[in-house]
Amino acid sequence: MTNTPIKHIVSITIATIYLTILNGCHGSSELERALDMAGNNRHELETVLNHYRTDSLKYQAAVFLIEHMPYQRGIAYEDTIRLYTYYKAISSSHTDPWILCDSIREADGQFNAQLKIVQNDICEISSSFLIDHIDAMFDAWASQPWGDKIDFDMFCNHILPYRLRDEPLMPWARQLYEQYNPILDSIRKSPDSTDIRAAATVILRYLQHQRIIFTHAIPQGVNVGIKNVDWKIGDCKEFTDILTWVLRSLAIPCGCDMMPVRGDNNVPHYWNYIIDNDGQSWYGSIGYAESEYKAPNTYWIPKGKYGENVTLSTED
Repeated sequence: MTNTPIKHIVSITIATIYLTILNGCHGSSELERALDMAGNNRHELETVLNHYRTDSLKYQAAVFLIEHMPYQRGIAYEDTIRLYTYYKAISSSHTDPWILCDSIREADGQFNAQLKIVQNDICEISSSFLIDHIDAMFDAWASQPWGDKIDFDMFCNHILPYRLRDEPLMPWARQLYEQYNPILDSIRKSPDSTDIRAAATVILRYLQHQRIIFTHAIPQGVNVGIKNVDWKIGDCKEFTDILTWVLRSLAIPCGCDMMPVRGDNNVPHYWNYIIDNDGQSWYGSIGYAESEYKAPNTYWIPKGKYGENVTLSTED
């Protein structure tokens, strides 16, 4: 049995009984539907399920990911090297990003976002990727002093997912855990060691003190993926993804909220939410001046209006 926070022993027992009743069957119709949609990749997904047959909670986590997988896809660009050139140049220079990108386009040609390959996760994902990701996220969950404050449902919905949008699929959980977990050593020695919001605030402040470059000079509508955690370039959407990846790698429940159109501008807006020990949500962003998470009812950006007396909420 995996080293899981003691609070979840009851969940493990129930799951064990559930698996016994299944008697070797895969179970839910949603799971069977996903396996059928996998086509030639079904063997990879069944390999994951069989791998966790004796670990009931990880088996349930695998089922959760596979059942949601038909709706997930990634986009790989044939022109990736040229795309990365923009990010590398901006991150290593203090020249105006627009000037840099114009120079790159003039010297090396325009990045072509139309040269892309759409990869449906259900048909492409490997068993080794899923197993490594699930194990990494469980390891992070078990290692944190606030792990007992996070139930299995919250873990699955706000920590476990292996992708955020349609970014190229790359491993990230172990890499980011090793990079950012030492930053939390200070809070582990404090009275706030089990406080999820306090831990998330340490990470928020750390990232806010790094070099973050807000710009629209990079190709728009393109998700460069996990590599941008190091580059930290883009707008509110990219900043939201960066913080989400880092927090989830540390077993801090979080995600992205957004409004399709701001109330004061004809553009969408994105920000992060975290969920604290009491199940309450708080908002924040590495792009904001505020160095702590705030209550949703204090959100300051004008919200778009969707019918009479109806506005967006920052609740997940």
